[in-house]
Amino acid sequence: IRDEKTIEACLAAGVKRVILGTIAQKDPAFTQKMLAKYQEKIAIGVDAKEGKVAVEGWLETTETDAFEFCQQLANWQAKTIIFTEISREGTGQGLNIPLYQKLLTIPGVEF
Repeated sequence: IRDEKTIEACLAAGVKRVILGTIAQKDPAFTQKMLAKYQEKIAIGVDAKEGKVAVEGWLETTETDAFEFCQQLANWQAKTIIFTEISREGTGQGLNIPLYQKLLTIPGVEF
C-alpha cells in the first residue's frame, strides 16, 4: 500500500492491519505520518538483501542498512515489522539466525 486513500479503504472494509513496503523506505515522512495516525493498524514490510533494504519487489537494493532501518521504524513507533532476508530465505541455506536475534533486541517491535 502506497497511499492513505488505500489505507482508509482497506480499514473501512474491515482489514485489521495494512502493510507498507517500499513506500516506507522511499517516503519516510509519509511513513511517520501513517504510523502516528493509524498506529498498530500499520505494519511495515522490510525486505533485506545482504544487510541492505531491498525495494520495488526486490529489484532494487538500497544503501540503507536493514537493521538500522528497523531501529528507525521503532523510533517512529512501528509496532509490527515483517522482515524477510531475501538473500537466504527460500534458498535452502537456512535462516540468518544471528540477524534475527539482533532484530529481536529492538524494543517495542514484534517481528
